[in-house]
Amino acid sequence: MASRSIPQTQCLAFRTGLLAALVLSASLATAQAQPYHRHHNVWNCRAQVELAQDRLDRAIARHGGHSIQAVERRRELMATRDRCWRMEHRWWDPRDRRWHDRHW
Repeated sequence: MASRSIPQTQCLAFRTGLLAALVLSASLATAQAQPYHRHHNVWNCRAQVELAQDRLDRAIARHGGHSIQAVERRRELMATRDRCWRMEHRWWDPRDRRWHDRHW
């Protein structure tokens, strides 16, 4: 009987160690992924705002500042800025080429 309890104890210790290693590696992987994810969101916000601003500028040039197309593009730009504001608490101004920390 005593010989069977030693392998079970070693097996339990191995499983506990393996579980601890898996938890540690998962937490390290998550910690490494968060800065990349945040950095990606910031640059994605910036690109979306620049694209929305470019679409607005083209709509104004083609159809006029008070056209239906320009009004729709302004709504898109505001919605994009609002999404960035909710995620980052700042928004990108493509004309000034800088981030603003106050609401527009």
